[in-house]
Amino acid sequence: MPENWLNERRNKGDVFYCPNGDGRVYHTTTETKLRREKDELERRLASERENTRSARAAAQLEERRARAYKGHATRVRKRAARGLCPCCNATFEDLAAHVADAHPGYADAEVAE
Repeated sequence: MPENWLNERRNKGDVFYCPNGDGRVYHTTTETKLRREKDELERRLASERENTRSARAAAQLEERRARAYKGHATRVRKRAARGLCPCCNATFEDLAAHVADAHPGYADAEVAE
């Protein structure tokens, strides 16, 4: 059989007959294979885009959380610098002594900078 004729049957999936008269057909054509590959690549691309979008959203959320925590820590630090107790909001000249006496567990809490 001529090579170009056989390739055409492979590409289109047309029926052809062997010398004995038996009908043959390529069920999986080149077009079908390429279409399947294309569809699979499109699905993978969409999945990766969704993964990227989710990762960016998670990163933005964590950045906002970090900024909020930093702002809260700054407010508490400034209040303490002015002598305001972070636990009971009372003003004291010697804030360290007040916290040690009235709120003994407060100083043991971990605070990340």
